[in-house]
Amino acid sequence: MKVLQLIPFLAICLFLSNDIYGQQQDSKSTVLVNPPNSSTTLSVEGNQITDLTLKNSNFLGVLLTVPEPKPFQGNWSVTLLPYGSSTKEYSVFAELPVYWSWTVKTYSDAANVLITATWQAL
Repeated sequence: MKVLQLIPFLAICLFLSNDIYGQQQDSKSTVLVNPPNSSTTLSVEGNQITDLTLKNSNFLGVLLTVPEPKPFQGNWSVTLLPYGSSTKEYSVFAELPVYWSWTVKTYSDAANVLITATWQAL
């Protein structure tokens, strides 16, 4: 009898898990090109968990820093090899949509970096 009572519960859990994991990802991108700019800002209204990807599109290496977007997130300093990339996951417990803003700075003389924020669509 107890097994029969669990069947509707399991069906609801299966439905909800398919609904959550079946969502599409959303993203927004910008480019940092130095010269003329040594910094750029990417702002999105994303989800509680958002990934920031930095991809070097140059045949020279590049040094980048990303100050913390929210308190207690920590600064991110990264060295990208030619055509290399790096990703960092940011998360915060907040009401949706979450406003994220990253300022990416470089000290390199020549930089061409694609900056992409990716999150589960709301």
